[in-house]
Amino acid sequence: ALSYFLPWFWFGVAMRPSSRGGTSLASTGRNILGLKGPAEARSTQRDEPSKEAQGSSTSNEANEARAVSLVSLEKGVRDNLMRLFLELDHDGDGSLNQKEFAAAKQLLSGVCGELPGSVKQPGVPVRSEDFMSYVASWAAAARVTLTQILREVPRQLARKPSNFDESVSELKLALVRNVSNISDEPSAAPSLWRTSTGSSFPLPPGADGNLCRMAFKTMQFLGNRTEDKSIIEASLVARMSSHRPMFQKLLDQGGEVLGLHMAGSKSVDVYLGKSGSQELLRIRLKELSLSSDPEPLLDGIGGFDVGPVEERDVPHELWTEMSRARASTDAPKLVRAPSQISEDLQSAPLVLTAVPLGRHIFKIRLKLLGNQLAANYLLLVPKLRTSNGQARYKSHKATLRCAGKILDASADYHSFLLFNARGDQVADLVLEHEFLNQRVRVQSKEGKFEASEVVPVPELDEMERVSCLSCNSRSIRSVLQPLGLERKSGERDIAYAMRLGRALRNGYAYDTAATEADLSNLTTSIWEKRRGDCSAFNAGFVFALRAFDIPARVSLGFKYG
Repeated sequence: ALSYFLPWFWFGVAMRPSSRGGTSLASTGRNILGLKGPAEARSTQRDEPSKEAQGSSTSNEANEARAVSLVSLEKGVRDNLMRLFLELDHDGDGSLNQKEFAAAKQLLSGVCGELPGSVKQPGVPVRSEDFMSYVASWAAAARVTLTQILREVPRQLARKPSNFDESVSELKLALVRNVSNISDEPSAAPSLWRTSTGSSFPLPPGADGNLCRMAFKTMQFLGNRTEDKSIIEASLVARMSSHRPMFQKLLDQGGEVLGLHMAGSKSVDVYLGKSGSQELLRIRLKELSLSSDPEPLLDGIGGFDVGPVEERDVPHELWTEMSRARASTDAPKLVRAPSQISEDLQSAPLVLTAVPLGRHIFKIRLKLLGNQLAANYLLLVPKLRTSNGQARYKSHKATLRCAGKILDASADYHSFLLFNARGDQVADLVLEHEFLNQRVRVQSKEGKFEASEVVPVPELDEMERVSCLSCNSRSIRSVLQPLGLERKSGERDIAYAMRLGRALRNGYAYDTAATEADLSNLTTSIWEKRRGDCSAFNAGFVFALRAFDIPARVSLGFKYG
């Protein structure tokens, strides 16, 4: 059976004595970190091969290392290598582009060490067969088993967020902004570093340069402020880990990062300070080096110096920015923007408008449930309802590709497309959904809008109407009536919906524990307890509308049909 899903959405420090009898943290910086580039570190860590092993290496073995035949690989190993290839193919086009291949080489180098010169690199884009041969050749040349690679690389991938995870995080942040009163102007919103682990940090003054920003992120990792190490080379992370408690204590005592400044071509000054204190501490990170990857990683630190500084020691422009940032410590408040309709909703003439916002593309790979592969498969691909019945989407196109080539649909029905695919094509299939979403609003006919923005109000067919009215209306009404929230005689649908929504904004609190303790009464718990999580608010609102004959449903991003 073929399983296919689209995403559903709603983002004292350890010191040693100095030669003068005191303690010198600055003098320990190089000795504590002693962080060399990955190539130099690996050369000192890896044991030299014995003379016997060197003598046994022949030119024939070197030639075999350059091109390992895939025929010699067991089927299980080939299958696992193919799964690894699919994991690395983020855009789902059936090959690795330059960025994807660079990320693959970085992961492999963490297991196999540096790429031997005897291994020939395939040309970009890299197909699956070339990739498997390349990995096998690298493993043979580095004397590493494929089992080790297939065990360690997926572990690294599991710790690293996928492109899709990052996209979901960005979408969640966009949803928050769309329902808040935060300005959409870039200058009005604080610049944030949103980590791959879900947290976020305001970028301090001076963090606009590439090296300074990398130094800030590295300090947050070293100080145990985040577990996001995606910007640091893997072997460097391993050597940093044991020193993190020391840096955590340093930041706990000295304060958080207030600003950064370049102190030469490869050094960065990091200024620390506490709220309400005028004391400043400076950490100078020395000899920082970045990799040459398309997305550079920090791959070397030479050491660090630590010491107190005064205002005169900080560049004037940076000090001004730091002072301004410390003065404005209030975080932006996320308050839902009030309705833009000021007219009487009970009697005012209204229209529904839709304005295109952005085009989106989702690429989805298909995965079989079970191990047996059938000769052929039928794929049912649901279609999004567009402007003919759902104003939120202006257009939608579904495309199925196999190894980059478009497959024609066997049939195009009202709610889905039907595709035929051979069993041996499944691993290379990529389903692409492209749609244009719109901002939908109810407005007064006297409002400001273009005539082309007006769209017809969607009409529900009988089946949809029944499903969107399903509820135990008697019990829900009995809960709402004592609260004065029953629907009044002749009250317009939208007027009642707005009245319910305004009621939920006053005197109702967010409380996940209250919902978990009463899941069986989710449709009424928010009205009875006046507390609950988002599911309780959503369900309570929707089922209250249904109880008074207003079709409603909870929307979680995508809704087929």
